[in-house]
Amino acid sequence: MEEFLVGIEKYELLIELFFTLFSLIIALVSLGLSGYVIWQTNKLAKRQAKQEREIAEQQNELQKRQIRLELFDRKLQINNALNQTFRLAQRIKTFYDHSDFEKYDCKKMSEYFELCAREVNEDDVYNCLRQAEFIISDDKYKQIERINVYFRLLLVKIWLIKDNIYKNEHFGQYEKELLQDIVGFCDEILEHFESVEQFMTEELNIVRIDK
Repeated sequence: MEEFLVGIEKYELLIELFFTLFSLIIALVSLGLSGYVIWQTNKLAKRQAKQEREIAEQQNELQKRQIRLELFDRKLQINNALNQTFRLAQRIKTFYDHSDFEKYDCKKMSEYFELCAREVNEDDVYNCLRQAEFIISDDKYKQIERINVYFRLLLVKIWLIKDNIYKNEHFGQYEKELLQDIVGFCDEILEHFESVEQFMTEELNIVRIDK
């Protein structure tokens, strides 16, 4: 009987040991699963964070490119406005160099100057060149600013000489002085043509959009 009880006790100990080991195994498995889940979660979080960074970088590059494209469009408008001032100055200067104002028909002269003045939109050109202050670097803008001032003065003188020779029907001393002012403003505008054309070509280099 005693041996039987001892056998039962040993059996109970084995069962208890088995359940203890089983519980330990379950705990280890649970711990392993928890660690795996945490590792997968961290891995997923890192991957998601990387994707978010890549998306943010792409969006940032797209925004930068959009800004560069908008700047390019504004610079193109500025360049077109400058070209209008150069063409106007060149046309008047050519007219002056090939005309004898002592013999020239005053009415035709009035019509010609009016035609020159109407070929440009004064306010659009003037305002566009003023906006260049916020787009073009200071040293380059100073040249554009001077051109804009001469352009405005040029048109004022053009309208004055047009009105005077149309009303008076003669080319007097006052009209001669106006004409000299007009030619002087044209010379000032044309004097800056080469340097402005050079740096505007660089500003409009399409390759710069992708840099």
